[in-house]
Amino acid sequence: MILLCVSAGTARNATVGATITLCYPPLDHDGYSLIVDGTAGAVDQVEGSPSVDVPDGKQLIRFSPTGAVLHRSATPGFANSATGCANDCLPLTAQD
Repeated sequence: MILLCVSAGTARNATVGATITLCYPPLDHDGYSLIVDGTAGAVDQVEGSPSVDVPDGKQLIRFSPTGAVLHRSATPGFANSATGCANDCLPLTAQD
């Protein structure tokens, strides 16, 4: 579980559609994007966790990952990836 500080609109969307995807862009031009699927919902604070300072106009959501993949566009001549995707994708497990 991860706590994220987001806008009120994003928190509302996460509560209405509890299945969400987070996408982190690559650090390098040829790097992988990290795509994480999971469930989310708005929370005030999480019992047993340290108190989180939430800026005005922001809310907390609790995000629980259910799967993740590293993704980047395939280079010419690339054969299908381990996921069957035509792009260069690497599925991640909890150990990764």
